[in-house]
Formats: sequence, structure tokens, C-alpha cells
Amino acid sequence: MDQLGSSCHLECHCANHASCNLFIGTCFNEAKTGWIVTHCNITGDCNSNINDCKGFESCSVEVIGNGSTVSRCRCSKGYNRTYTFYNYMYTVMVDIYVSIGANIGAVTGMMCAFALILVIFVLLYRSRERIAAGLRSRHLKPMLLASSLLCLVALNGLYWKQWNNMDIKSILFKDYLTSWKSMQHVSINCKGSERISRSCADDCIRLQNLLKDWPDGKPKAFVYYLIQAKRISILSQSLSSLDSNFNDVYHYPIVIFHENISDVNQNLIRLSSKSDIYFQAVKFEIPDFLPKNLTQLSCHWHIGYRHMCRFHSKLVYEQPITCGFEYAWRLDDDSIIKRPLKYDIFEYMRDNNLQYGYIAIIPDNRLCTVNLWENTRKYINDSSIAPKFFTEWRQYYVYYNNFEVSRMSLWLSDDYQKFIDYIDKLGGIYYYRWGDAPIKSIAVSLFVRKNETHNFLDVGYQHKKLNHP
Repeated sequence: MDQLGSSCHLECHCANHASCNLFIGTCFNEAKTGWIVTHCNITGDCNSNINDCKGFESCSVEVIGNGSTVSRCRCSKGYNRTYTFYNYMYTVMVDIYVSIGANIGAVTGMMCAFALILVIFVLLYRSRERIAAGLRSRHLKPMLLASSLLCLVALNGLYWKQWNNMDIKSILFKDYLTSWKSMQHVSINCKGSERISRSCADDCIRLQNLLKDWPDGKPKAFVYYLIQAKRISILSQSLSSLDSNFNDVYHYPIVIFHENISDVNQNLIRLSSKSDIYFQAVKFEIPDFLPKNLTQLSCHWHIGYRHMCRFHSKLVYEQPITCGFEYAWRLDDDSIIKRPLKYDIFEYMRDNNLQYGYIAIIPDNRLCTVNLWENTRKYINDSSIAPKFFTEWRQYYVYYNNFEVSRMSLWLSDDYQKFIDYIDKLGGIYYYRWGDAPIKSIAVSLFVRKNETHNFLDVGYQHKKLNHP
């Protein structure tokens, strides 16, 4: 935090304008002018207008490696000191309240344990007759009931202490202004895809900073999941298998894309894994070029599944958190790595000049690919492209891509971007439930040489009915 002089410089990170205005910081010295550095939903260059700021006061561009850049733009605006001061104090008091509850719960838990041990000791010390008499006593039963209630209160307190991971000392002496200053929202522009120009939140910034100090010779790679809040317990099993059979040795970051995972659940997920986990929120909606009340014409699945297909085919490669990476390993929340992988899968991809790695090829549901293959042939003819091995590929068969290791440059290439734009605009993902598996399988057969693909036969893998040896 800059020392308070003629102005103070604060930064606000928020998911939307409303939350930004609610918890924004300000100067507490009323003789000074409060300046607020905001980075809220920056989607363009430094001349864009965001929130109430009319343009940006200053801009800087920082190279983060691999030809990618981070644009840091600052705007200034005065805010009411009293309003923001009370919001600041509200935030402090909430944290103190939670911490006090956690510590009281911990102390109560120790008292409860001591009381139970004492009761057990007394009962064992007495003879059987006295124990029987004691159990008939009208005083002992209320004591046991009270002890049980204390235990429930203690468990509740211990729960909050575990997930909030804080104590009174850390709260009372916490530098909130410093923590505010450490947060920022920046715009990411990735080399290889002009589409990646979106706001980069806290975990995104942490991961981009990690790339700056990436070990020499190690592939810039990450593992990613797309999850729903209701499936967190399933995800924990997948993370555990990934840790014990791969990532405890090779230490690659794990990115979890989600739509509405709470902070508490994010902490729960982090605690379930030894790996470094980064979260990226995504918003699912029917694209603007399609009617919002469209009618599904085939393969009737819920709309959320169709959103997922579009995400894995297209949107994941437009997320700012993926910027600067060379390889990605996609897994589903119920993917299980069955036994130790004795080599670095990303190094194997790099050292063998591979573009795409898979676990199996399976038949697809024809009802879910209505017109997809026909439109692909039309695209080939209209674009005059020379497919790599599309003519050899068996129609209605797909890579089982809930296990998929790929080079990011494949999906960021002009060839794939044009193809996925064409497929996307046809609307088949929503009308016919075209899956990401057939779309990407077709793309690989169009743009990747066959000897640049690899079947990981030695990887023990389980997903639903597939049990790869």
C-alpha cells in the first residue's frame, strides 16, 4: 500500500460492477483525496470505458512470456469516504465474528472432550452396581445430554475454523488495505488467439505469475476440469487419483472451471488435493446468434450439457487463465487414474512432437451428430483444405476425450478457429447436441498428421463404463 500523501491508490477486484461498488476501499484521512484504481470487467484496450470511469488515466503493458502480454489500466474517481469506510468496517467485523465463533468452538471442543473423558473414568472406576445405579440417576442423563450438545457445538466451531483457517490474532492485525492493494483485475492478450482479451481474476493472475518463474525445460502445461457444485465429492476422488499417480511427482497446476462454486467449496476442493489448484469462473448462455427459446431437434439432453459441449470445443481456449500454456490435459470430474504413471506425460508429448493424445476410440451416438459429418464435408469443399486423415477416419467414431492431452497451438490455430466458428454458427451444438468429442475428433483428423497423435495404452484409466487396463 502506498503511504497516504496527497492521494491514496487502491485497487478493487470484482466479478461485476455491483460487488465492486460495495466493497471498494478509500482514504480514511478526510483531508486527502481518495483515488480508486479499478479493474472491473475490462474487455478491451486501455481506451475502453468501464464502470463510471471515462477512459483510463494510465496504461502499461507487461510481457509475461511466450509472446503474451498483460495490460494494466488505471482509472481514477473520488468516492464518498463515509460510505466506503463503513463497508470496510463491515468486512472487518464479519471476519472477526467468524473467527471468534471458530475459536470458541475449538475451546468448547476441548472442554467437551475433557468432560466426556472424566465421565467415562468415573463410570469405569465404580463397580457395575454403581454404574447401573448411576445410569438410573436422574442427574447423569442430563449431564450426558448436555455433553452431547456441547460436542455438536464444538464440531460446528471446528468446521468453521478448518475452512476459514484463521484465528483472532490474524484477524485483529490483518492489513485489509494491503490485501485490497494486492488484488487487481487485468486484461490478458494471448499470442496465437486474439480472442483471449478478457478480465483476469485473482487465481488467473496467480497462475500467470507462476508462468513467469516456470522451471527451464519443463513443458508449460496444466490439467483442467469443468465441474458443478453438486459433484464436488466425485471430483475429490479424481483429484486424489491424479495426485497419487502423477502430480505428486510432476507438480503441474490444476485449473478448475466452474459456474457457481462458492468460496467455501473452493476451499474444500483445495484441501482435498495436494496439487496447486486455480479456479476460473465461467458463464454459460446460449450465444447471441441463436434464439434463446430454441427447440431441440434431436438427441434431447438438458441445456447444461450442450453448454458443456460448446465449452470444451471452443470457449475453454478463450479463457484468460489458459494464456501462455503449451499443453493441456483435460479430465472429467469422475476420471480416475488407476496406477502410477512413471513418466511426465507432457514431456512425452513434447519430446515426440505430438499434437494430440487420447485413451480410446469409441462409437458415437448417431442421433447426436445429425448433419455434423455432412456439414464438415461441405466445409472441406468450400474451404479447399487438404485433410490430414479425415478420409481414413471411420464416420461416427470419436476420441473418448474425457481424457485428452493436447497442444494448445492446435486449438488456437487459424485452421481450427475458422472451423469451430463455422460449426458454432450452424447451431448444431444446441439443436442436435453435437458433442465436443465428435467436433474435436473431426478437427484432429483435418489438421493433425496421424503420426502426431498418440494412444496412451500404458495409462490405467477409468471413466464410467470404460476401464482401460
